Amino acid sequence: MTPDSPSARALHWRRALHLEPLPVESGWWAPRSRSELAVTEGKDTLAAHNSIFYLLDAERPVNYWHRLASDDIHVLIEGGPVEYLLATDAGTVERHVLGTDVDAGEQPMVVCPAGTTKALRLMDPRGYALIGSVVTPGWAPDHVRFVAPTIPDEHRPVWLEPGTITALTSPDTV
Repeated sequence: MTPDSPSARALHWRRALHLEPLPVESGWWAPRSRSELAVTEGKDTLAAHNSIFYLLDAERPVNYWHRLASDDIHVLIEGGPVEYLLATDAGTVERHVLGTDVDAGEQPMVVCPAGTTKALRLMDPRGYALIGSVVTPGWAPDHVRFVAPTIPDEHRPVWLEPGTITALTSPDTV
């Protein structure tokens, strides 16, 4: 492993940021901040935001389908690109690419709106991506669901390959 190889960079970030395996969703993570400002959402009082460092690498190249009740903003710090699939309750699915090649349609920031079911995967499964994630209002355990979306045939885009939904479903939720 050379010092600049994707696996060496991923290992560097895992050690430097004390990243741990993320259960169910997969990937690596560590908390970064949690707002002291409280907001009320229905009967819940939550932090206005929280942020984490998040990493995908060759060992954990996929972030499985999950749905947050809050907005989730992802900013690429290093590496990539990462494919994002965002599915709505209406049965539609969008594809975004988190990356630095803006001329090729990549975006250095992807916003996952509240109530959107999302899955991520490295476009090069031997690569890595270090991501900063900000969730607002802040993450709470009862504000996340691990469920794959249902995309009716009439809403299935031509680029969505058969088996993709299943491939991005956590084995821990089946």
